[in-house]
Amino acid sequence: MGAARNKISFIIIGILAAFVLALFFQPLAADCLSVLVNGWGTERYLAASAGEGSAAVVSRTDDAFRLTTGTLDGRRTGERTVQLPVSAVDCTVAGLYPAADGAVWLGVYERADSASQNLSVYRIPTDGEAERLLVYPCTGAATGQGTFLSGFSEQDGAVQFVLVDDGMAQIYRCGAGSGLQQGELLPARVASAAAVLADATAALGGAGWLELDGRSVDFSLDNCIVAYLTQVGTGLFYIDSASLKVFYCDLAGTACAEVFDLGRSATLDGLNSLSFGGDGSVLLLRDGRTLERVTESRVDSLNGLLYRSDAASIAILAGLLLGWLLATALVWYLLCGRRHSFLPLAVGAGGVLAVCALAAGTLAGGLMVGPMVRGNLVREVESVLAGAAVIAADSGAPDEELPAQIENSLSALSSGDYAAVTAAVYEQSGGGWIVCGGALPAGSRAALSPGFSEALARQAVLNGSAFSQEGEAFCLCLYREGKAVFLTAAGGALAARLEDNTARVISGLWAGIALLWAAAVIVLLLVGRGLGCVSRAMERLSGGNTAARLSLSTGDELEGLAASFNSMARAMQRQEDNLAGVIRAYLRFVPERVLALLGKDSVLEVDKRTFASRRMSAMQVWFEFPGRVYDNATRALFESINEVIERTAAIVARKGGTVFNFAYNGYDVVLDGGEADAVSTAVAVQQEVLSLNEQRAIDGLPTVTLRIALDVGEVMIGVVGDENQMEPATISASFTTARHLIGLAGRLDAGILCTENVIAGAAGYGSRYMGKSRQGDELLRVYEIFDGDPYGVRRGKETTGRQFSQGVFALYSHDFAAAKRIFLELVHDHPGDGGARYYLYLADRLASRPEQEVSLEYGI
Repeated sequence: MGAARNKISFIIIGILAAFVLALFFQPLAADCLSVLVNGWGTERYLAASAGEGSAAVVSRTDDAFRLTTGTLDGRRTGERTVQLPVSAVDCTVAGLYPAADGAVWLGVYERADSASQNLSVYRIPTDGEAERLLVYPCTGAATGQGTFLSGFSEQDGAVQFVLVDDGMAQIYRCGAGSGLQQGELLPARVASAAAVLADATAALGGAGWLELDGRSVDFSLDNCIVAYLTQVGTGLFYIDSASLKVFYCDLAGTACAEVFDLGRSATLDGLNSLSFGGDGSVLLLRDGRTLERVTESRVDSLNGLLYRSDAASIAILAGLLLGWLLATALVWYLLCGRRHSFLPLAVGAGGVLAVCALAAGTLAGGLMVGPMVRGNLVREVESVLAGAAVIAADSGAPDEELPAQIENSLSALSSGDYAAVTAAVYEQSGGGWIVCGGALPAGSRAALSPGFSEALARQAVLNGSAFSQEGEAFCLCLYREGKAVFLTAAGGALAARLEDNTARVISGLWAGIALLWAAAVIVLLLVGRGLGCVSRAMERLSGGNTAARLSLSTGDELEGLAASFNSMARAMQRQEDNLAGVIRAYLRFVPERVLALLGKDSVLEVDKRTFASRRMSAMQVWFEFPGRVYDNATRALFESINEVIERTAAIVARKGGTVFNFAYNGYDVVLDGGEADAVSTAVAVQQEVLSLNEQRAIDGLPTVTLRIALDVGEVMIGVVGDENQMEPATISASFTTARHLIGLAGRLDAGILCTENVIAGAAGYGSRYMGKSRQGDELLRVYEIFDGDPYGVRRGKETTGRQFSQGVFALYSHDFAAAKRIFLELVHDHPGDGGARYYLYLADRLASRPEQEVSLEYGI
C-alpha cells in the first residue's frame, strides 16, 4: 500500500512539475523535438542573404527582429535581437546583407500610416543599437513593386546598393567611418534587378535587356528576364527568371556563359528569398525553415545555421528530463518523503484537482479555444483577401496592374493588419506557372516568386480556391480561366493579432479554472487544518508525550476523532506511568550509563547478546576499614560501606564514569573520556575520601583506607547471567593490571597507582615514577599520583621528588648502598612516605642478594 501511494504521489507531483517547467521551457523543448522529428525547429525565418564568405538570416520575435549570422558551410557564429524604432510587427523585410566587418545591413518596409509606407535601411553593428541610414517614401504598393532594394555588394570596405523607384535607380555607398552617401541617379526603365559595379556605376537589367553604366551588353538577351543581378569578383551573376538558369558575364558586357540550371539543381517551391554568395553560389530560404546553398554540382543544407544540431537537441531534452526528475524528487521528498510517504491533504487532493484542471484547460485550450480563435481569424483573412481579389478582378484591370490594385486596397484598410499583403497573378504554361503580374516581370517563372506554392496552386485548380496558413503567413489562391491570383499576408500584424486573441481567450479560460481550483483548495485547507492538528497531536503522542491533548470544536467527525484521541492518550499515560516505575526499578541494576555504553536507549532492549567494545580507561577502587569493624556483623558495617560507595561513586558519575561490580570492598569503573579524565576522577575520589575521614573522625567513627589503580586498554562490556537473572559485566586485561596495582598500592602505602599508559594524563598533578613491577612475563612501569594524599604526605613527596628518583635509579643500577642511604634519609625525614619505606626494605634485602632481579615484587 505504501509503495502504491508513493508511486501515485510521485506521478501527481511529476505531472505538476511538468506543467510548471512547461511554462518556462515549452518553447525550447518544442524546438528541440521539432528538430529531431522534422529536421527543423519552430522558428520561421523571413529572409536570408549571403556575403563574402558569410551568411545572415532574419526572423521576427515579438516586436523585434532576430539576426543570425554564420558561414556558408552552415556554422552559426552569432545571434542578436534588434529593436528598431518601429515595431517589427509593422515591418516587411526588403533587403539583407552581411558585411565583412560583422555588421548586418537590413532594409525594411515600415508602415507610415494606413495608406503609405517607407523603405528604411539600417546598419546593425556587432554590438550597439541599429543605425537608421535611409528613410525613403514608397511610391509603389506594399511589396515594393515600384520601390525596392537591389544589388548589395562590398568594395574596398564600403557597402553599396541600389534603390530602384518608379523608373529611376539611385546608387548609395557607405564607407568605413563615413555615413551613407548618394551616388549617381540613373534612369532604370522597367528594371527588375540592379547592382553597383566596381567603378561606382550601376548595372541594370530587366525583361530582355541588361545595361552596364548605361551601355547595353554585346550579347543577346532575347526571351531572357534578368533577376537577382549581383556583382561577384570581376563579373556579374544573374538568374534568367524565365528559364531559371544562372548566368555569368564579365564587367565589360562582352561575354556571357550559363553556369547551371537552378530549376534542375534545387527545389524552389515555397521560396522566401534568394541571393548570390561571394563565390557565385546561390543561397535559398524555403518555407521559412529550409536554408540551402546551391552550386553547379551540389546542393548543401545550411540548416545548422538556422537550428541547433540533433546532438544538442538530445542533450537539451535530456537535461530538461533530468531537471524534471530532480525537481519532482525534491518536491516529493519535501512534501511526502519526510512525512513517511504521506502528502498533506491540500497538496495531495489539490494536486489531483490541479492535474485534472490542467488537463481540462489544456484540452479545452488546445482542442477548442485555440482552434476556434484561429479558425475565426483564418475565416476573416480568407474572406478579406478573397473579397479584395474578386473586386479587383471584376474591375477588369490588366494582369500586370491587378496585384498593385489588390495591395493598395488592402493596405488602405483602417486596421492596418493587411498593409503587408503581397499579390501576384500566374498563368499555366507548359505544365508550369509563369508570372503575369507581380514583383517579378511578366514571363518569369512562378517558382522564383516569393510565397508561390505549387501544391496550393494545384489545389486551387481543383477547387477554385485554396487557403493555407504557415507560421506568420496566410496565403490565398484563386483560380479563374487558367490564371491564379496569389495573395500572401506575410506580415506580423495578423500573427500578432492571432496570438493576442488566443492569449486573451485562453487567459480567461485559465482564470476561471484557477478560481474554481482555488475555492476547492481553500475547502481542502480548512479540512486539512483540522487533520493537521490531529496529525501533530499524534506525532507528539508517538514521540512519548502522553500528556498531549486535542481540542476541536467543528461539530463533525473531526471533533469525534479528537475525543477518541484524548481517551487513548489518557490510557497511554497511565500505562506509561506504570512502565516508568518498572524501568526505574530495573535501572537500579542496569544504570543508564551502562545502557549508553551498550548503545541502547532502554533496559528493555538489553539481553545476553548485547555487547560493546572500545578503548577506555579502567579504574579499580579498593577500600577497607579497620579490622574491628568487620568483627561486628551489624547494620553499621553496611552503612559504612554504602557511605563510602555513595560518596565516591557520585564523584565518578559526575566525571562521566560508569561503575560496575559493586562489592563490600570496592568496585570497577570505566571512563571513555581519556587518560586526563581518569586521573582527574581518581584524584577527586581520593580528596572526597579525605573529607569523609575528617567527618568520620569528628563523629567518632573508624576511618577508611582507599586505594585506586588506573590503566588504559580495550574494554569489552556485555551482559552475563541466565534467563532469570542478568547483570552487566566488563572484561579487560586492564582490570587485571589494575588489580595487580591495587596489591602494590598496599605495599607502597600509595593512594593512586597507574601504568605508563595513563601517566600522560597526569599533567598538572603531583606524580612520580615508582619503578617496575612484574606481571607474569611482562614488566610494568608503575607511577604514583599523590595529589589525593593528606597534605603533609603530599608536601613531602613534592619536595623530595628528585631525591626519590635518585634512589630508585641507584637501586635499579645495583648501587644498593647508595640507594639504602638515600631511602634511609627519606624515611627519617618523612616517615609517612610509604614508597620510601618500601624501597628502604628492598635495598636492604637486595644488598645481601645482588644477583636477584630488581622489581617491586622482590622478597614477596
